[in-house]
Amino acid sequence: MAIARDSQRAWIKLRDTTCPLEAMDIEPGTAAHATTINNCIARMSLERAVYLDGIVTDRSGDLLDLNKVFTAGSQRYGDVVARYVTTFGSVCLNAQILAPDGGWRVLSSARFCSFDGKSFWDGYSYAGFENLEFHADGLHVTLSLSELRGNGEERRACVIPIQDSQIKELKCGPPESM
Repeated sequence: MAIARDSQRAWIKLRDTTCPLEAMDIEPGTAAHATTINNCIARMSLERAVYLDGIVTDRSGDLLDLNKVFTAGSQRYGDVVARYVTTFGSVCLNAQILAPDGGWRVLSSARFCSFDGKSFWDGYSYAGFENLEFHADGLHVTLSLSELRGNGEERRACVIPIQDSQIKELKCGPPESM
């Protein structure tokens, strides 16, 4: 616990010295200066909360905090139930296979927080899953991405295959023309 406390204290120092940098070109004492710093603090704090949620998991990420659920859906696949959950404050998509006859225990789970080798947190300015629908072959989604230094938003049709009570890797087609 001391490591977590020391890490958090160091992060607060980083945040409190980084955010004034974002407002460096704005006249101190103005509303715009204060707003820029406060927006930075809010953004960095949310990013930190998501990061901490990602490293402090319960039983390999099997348990989800139902108080944070933003969207969810489920579908029966033979003897098991697949579900997806997105939560407030996180860009990740959580997918699980549950055993309804076994007390709803989690048989497998996967968390999708990256694409093409880049984390949603530091590889993109925006990332999000939309149009989530179950089909016979798995969970179909639209992945919307805006790279930090890219050419704007791109959308990809993707599927997360569900086979033999297992969640497979995210597979996406080429970017859709916008």
